[in-house]
Order: sequence, then structure tokens, then C-alpha cells
Amino acid sequence: RNLKTLNVSGNQIEHVPVEFSELRMLKELRMDANKISYLPVQVLKALEDLECLSMCNNELTFIPPSIWSLPKLSYLALSWNQLKDVPEIPKEGSQSLTHLDISHNVISELPKNMGALEKP
Repeated sequence: RNLKTLNVSGNQIEHVPVEFSELRMLKELRMDANKISYLPVQVLKALEDLECLSMCNNELTFIPPSIWSLPKLSYLALSWNQLKDVPEIPKEGSQSLTHLDISHNVISELPKNMGALEKP
């Protein structure tokens, strides 16, 4: 439970284990190059200290809107997935985010409020 960094990239993982929600001290989670198709909301909500989330080269089709509620998230990399859109960003959401990579997906339109990511 004291784990701060977890890298499980380059495996055959299909699902983010619900047990990851017990890793409350986790600051960096890298799950690149797997076969993950969704990110469970209950895991996201539990990882309040998460600063870096990298899930590039998976099979994600959807980003849960709760991703913007992670208070310390500064690095979010979701390139090379199958994302069709990006959820609307709440005005108070993602004040810590400094790096967002959603390249190489099938996104046809960005949220009109992308400016909500700008720091005040």
C-alpha cells in the first residue's frame, strides 16, 4: 500500500484491476502497450494522489469524465488508443494538468471548453 510508482507496460493486461483502488499512495501509474479497453471509475476516484497516468497504445474508447477530478494529476498520456471524444472539462477540474497527450486516436472534435485546462 506504500507503492508510489507502478509500471505494468508491455503486457497482455485487458482490465485495470479493481484492487488498484487500494494503492492510495500511488503517484505514477504506467500501463502502456496492453489491451485495456476501459478505465474503471472506482479506481480513478480512489487514486487521489495520482500525478502521472500513462495508458498509451491500448484499446481505450472512452475517458471517464471523473478523470478531470483527480486533484494532483499533472501528466495524462492516452495516445494510440481508439478514443472517439474527450469528455467536457468542468470549470474546476484538472487545475494541476500540465501535459495532455491524446494524439493518434479517432477523435473528431475536442470539447469546446478545452480552455478550462488553462491555469487561472
